[in-house]
Amino acid sequence: MKGQRRFLPLSIVLTIQVAMEFTAAWLFVRKMEHEWMYHIYAPIDYALFCIYFMQLVSPKYRRWIVVSTIIFALASASISYWYYHFESFPGANINTEGVLICIICTYVLLNLDVRRYDAIYKNPDFWISLGVIIFFGGTFFTNGVYTYLNEIDKVQAKKLFSIVNTANLIQYTCYIIGFLWAIPRRSSIQLS
Repeated sequence: MKGQRRFLPLSIVLTIQVAMEFTAAWLFVRKMEHEWMYHIYAPIDYALFCIYFMQLVSPKYRRWIVVSTIIFALASASISYWYYHFESFPGANINTEGVLICIICTYVLLNLDVRRYDAIYKNPDFWISLGVIIFFGGTFFTNGVYTYLNEIDKVQAKKLFSIVNTANLIQYTCYIIGFLWAIPRRSSIQLS
């Protein structure tokens, strides 16, 4: 998307997300553990989303986002090491990431530049923020209880996780719509 460099961090995070989904599905089919990947992924995911959303907030809030990125990376690594031992699904890490990103997305949604687009649905940042909020809101409960469910019955826990994780489809649909609205439009040709 020529001239749309601001979407580069989002493109990177989406590439990583898709690679993670395929890898997790491949490992799941082979009955191999895949939860360890999310311990590495969560801080990277948060940092890339923050880089994208920092372009949409005032400098005052950018500093807070940078600080939150550092604190989240340290907290996530600590929780992964001390609580999860990098073995089980890091629901607390991902839910913390989700809450922080949803706060940023809510700020972005409440402060969209309504003069730039003639309708809110034409604003790519609306769709991207909406996709993030739907995904993390839709998976919040499951992320929190997945570790416990997995200890009780691994098969049922994974089935529930895959059902609830269909929020990914909604998230990706919102991103695609946002990307489509980001494509510069040419004005119509007028005949003389």
